[in-house]
Amino acid sequence: MQGDPEVSRVPTDLERLMRRAGDLSLAHFGSVKPETKKDSSLVTEADRLAETVLVEGLQRLFPADSIVSEEGGGVDGGGGRTWYVDPIDGTAAFVEGLAHWGPVVGCMDEAGPVEGAVYMPRTGDFFWARRGEGAWLNGKRLPVLLEEAPSHRSVVYVPSRFHQYVQFDFHGKLRSLGGTAAHLALVASGSAVGAVVPAGWSLWDVVGPFCLLSEVGATALGMKDPELDLRIHSSQAFAVGHPSLVRDHFGPSRLTMRKRH
Repeated sequence: MQGDPEVSRVPTDLERLMRRAGDLSLAHFGSVKPETKKDSSLVTEADRLAETVLVEGLQRLFPADSIVSEEGGGVDGGGGRTWYVDPIDGTAAFVEGLAHWGPVVGCMDEAGPVEGAVYMPRTGDFFWARRGEGAWLNGKRLPVLLEEAPSHRSVVYVPSRFHQYVQFDFHGKLRSLGGTAAHLALVASGSAVGAVVPAGWSLWDVVGPFCLLSEVGATALGMKDPELDLRIHSSQAFAVGHPSLVRDHFGPSRLTMRKRH
């Protein structure tokens, strides 16, 4: 139906590009050896191949935009927008044989995140959002997050070593799936009430997911800045979810750093 707000507005060319890159990585799943980068994170040949597909594809689709990618690919388009690309968010999960990994792209302009997409090849889930047009999962519009008090069954996504350096005053469940973008996208879809992300993230990890989160009414509170703004704030630890829940139940005020011995 023309004008139906529940009909997906995902640009088919962008979705095809994301699926092509993700499925290329999936073809190498379980058969590539990881290398360790200078920052101690992992990279594989699948990351590099997917990056080439994404950077070349985005350049064709958005020739005036700049592109910055995790593995060093990119281009200066000369325009006012920049796409941030992570060819495989969750490379460690990819290497370990887990499910929640895949390509992530996000575009920023002078007003902040404007468009983003996340694709998880092993689950087949494709997330997309554009500022003012809603967030979508597999062609279905995601609803605005509800303000409901968390229970002992409520889930917050956290880093894998979270328990080693943070004391967290939260009575629900803590889970780690191995990828920052996956955690954030799944919060946007309502599978968890929130997520805590450690310091050290890059824009290619979060710009796309933040577009999703913004469209469902989530907010991010940083450990240093009251409300995180990707245009100006540094890569600090933050918590994200429904504004009242993240403020009162699992935001920075509920986190205490453990003493390191």
